[in-house]
Parts: sequence; C-alpha cells; structure tokens
Amino acid sequence: MNKSMTKRLLCGLLTFIMLFGTLTTSVFGASVTTAAPSETEEEAVSSLDEIRAMLDTVAYSDYIAALGDVKKATETKEYILADVFTGSKGLDESTEAGKVKVYSEAESKTEFGKEVKTIYIPEKGSVSFEIDVPSTGLYTLDLDYYSVLAKATSIERMLYIDGKLPYSEARYLVMPKTWVDNLEEDGSFKRDLTDNDIRPTKSQLPSWNTYNLSDKTGFIVGSLEIYLTFKRRVCIISPKIEQITQFILHELHNGATLNPIIGAYNNTPIQEIITIVDNQEYRRLMDYVKKTDPKA
Repeated sequence: MNKSMTKRLLCGLLTFIMLFGTLTTSVFGASVTTAAPSETEEEAVSSLDEIRAMLDTVAYSDYIAALGDVKKATETKEYILADVFTGSKGLDESTEAGKVKVYSEAESKTEFGKEVKTIYIPEKGSVSFEIDVPSTGLYTLDLDYYSVLAKATSIERMLYIDGKLPYSEARYLVMPKTWVDNLEEDGSFKRDLTDNDIRPTKSQLPSWNTYNLSDKTGFIVGSLEIYLTFKRRVCIISPKIEQITQFILHELHNGATLNPIIGAYNNTPIQEIITIVDNQEYRRLMDYVKKTDPKA
C-alpha cells in the first residue's frame, strides 16, 4: 500500500500543525490520544490494524443505544494538556517542526498571546494524554487550541479513548481556523476602475479558539458524548513481562506501556508494564498475574 492510498484510507487524521492549551470537559477520560497515519515501513502492520479498527467502529447512534440508561456527568474540570502529556509516537523528529514542544506560561504569553502552559503538536504522529475519571458516566469535551500559519485546510484530528475509537464520528474532528478579509487600512473595500467594490481576499489569522466535540457532517445536532469509566493505573514488574503484555493487548484489548527502570536494591535494569484498566479489567488482570507470576 503506497503513501497516498494510506492517507486516503486514514482520512480523519492530523493534517495541520497546531497547539493545544487546555481541555475542559464535563467528562474526564483516562487516556486520550490524537493520531496521524503511519508512513514508515516499520509501522505498516500497525497502520493496517488501525484501518481494520476504523472500519469496525460503530456509528454514534449505535454507540449511545448500546449504553442504555447511562447517567450524564455533572461535574466540569479543566486540564492543562501540557501537564498531562504522557508520550508520542510516529513523529518525524528530523526537524524542530516535527517535535513535540511544551511552552511555559511566559513563553506562551509572548508567542501566542495567552498566559497558559501550552503544548505544540506536530503534523505527523500521535500524542497521548492521561486524565483522571472521578466517576463513571457520559461526558462532553471541549479543547482550546491555537492554529499556526500553515495549510489552508481546517485542522483535523482523530480521537482515541484508551487506545480505541469510541465511534466512527471520532475519526473526523474538524477544528476551523480564523480567516479575515484583506481590506484597506481604513477598513473599507478595495474598488475597481468603475468604483465598484472588489470582493476581498482572505488571510489566515492565528488565534485561540474552542472546539466542542461534535459531528463534522452536522447530521447529529449538539455535542457528541463519550462514555468513560473510573480507571486504575496499574504498574507491574515481572520476569514474565512478555506474557503479561500479550494478555493485556489481546485478551483485555487494552493498551500498555513498557518503561525501563533501575531497581534500587541492586541497581539492576528491568522493565515495568503500565496499563490503565477499569474495575472489571483490573480483576481479570490481577487473576492472570497471580496465576502467571505470583511474585509479580
């Protein structure tokens, strides 16, 4: 599969450099990821898996219907995404523009006119954020973002919750940019030789905006909601790390992170598994770990 075909199949992904400031939500997710298509041979298998997962994702109406009588969240909480950033993958870090960068409040005030810690997200790859879920329920999501000068198309993102697309509409998060008319210095229209107004051209205006999670097509009116459950962050150290990781990935169908660490007792380098699970997944995982490695 060539690059152009991959891009057509993964049509709801990153297409524009942008900055994230804050995330405000009346729902709090455990792991939030925005992703772009893979373009290297090493990631081809991963890309095909993503395509299959996308094609198997249900529509929003079916997603809500399957939840039944689930209560809506009543609290609102704001997160600074730069503070809850947990990692990235698939980035082109050969240039500065391809790297994730965190701006302090002072730097953001100078560069972007807003005194808030800000994270710069490049055009390629995916980034992940980990936020707390105080209670189980349905939530909406708002994002404060700042678009820098680049392509003329709108900003597009793809939203994963705990490593999965919640519904098909989450493939197409479209965030508009701000455009202004190019007028005369006094604010009037330019005029032609016969003194008629000339339709002005437009220019991009870098600015802060707020995006509310919604249906790109407009078919679904109002905010899209996400069902989130209370989660546990589990860290596991075991010599049988490969078996436990495979169980998490293929039995729980959950994500996991492997981190190299140094044991304090004898300075031995080892790896730990980190995963985020709900109560039911936690019980299954603990049962498996006890059977596989009681000393883990």
